[in-house]
Amino acid sequence: MSFCSQCGVKNVDDARFCQTCGAALLAAPAGAPIAQQPQAAPPPPLSPVAPPQAYGPQQYQQPVPPFQPQPPYGGQPQYGAPQPPPGAYPPNYYPPQQQAMPKRKGTVAAAILGFFLGGFGAQAFYNGQMKKGGVQLVAFWIVWLFLLPWPQPVFDPMTGQVGPSSGPVTIRLIVGLLFAAACAFDGYKTAERINNGEQIKDFGFF
Repeated sequence: MSFCSQCGVKNVDDARFCQTCGAALLAAPAGAPIAQQPQAAPPPPLSPVAPPQAYGPQQYQQPVPPFQPQPPYGGQPQYGAPQPPPGAYPPNYYPPQQQAMPKRKGTVAAAILGFFLGGFGAQAFYNGQMKKGGVQLVAFWIVWLFLLPWPQPVFDPMTGQVGPSSGPVTIRLIVGLLFAAACAFDGYKTAERINNGEQIKDFGFF
């Protein structure tokens, strides 16, 4: 057996060229020691390799916060909690506030009261306008008693009788009818506005 002087590979005895690298082989003299195959150096120790990083949904997972109990939805008691007595509201429950609706007023009734009892402020009191009704009551009777002329007795030569003068009576009749019509219209329109949900002032008209 012969060894290659270049790569150290053992070849057959009669080989003239190395079967691995192709270098010419020299015949070893008789009695010459057989060349030992060089020992390969041991490989360096391997460095620790980090485990492969996992890709996918696990790479983006966030730390899960600890569970915190949530308050019961809508004030309903949790499962297993003591139930409130019948007719009582659950804990932490506040009933919705209901807006009080204004009481409806009769428009025809307000107009009738204003026409026949407008001198007493009846339509204003009926519609909840207390101050307006009081002022209307006082003002009407001051005008009716002290500012309008009173009829005077007049002798009628045609009939020979004494009767009231027609002038003051006519004036009072016209003023009374106009005042009654205005109170009737005011009572009707004010009641209609109340029924429509409008805000009515205490001294508002029509």
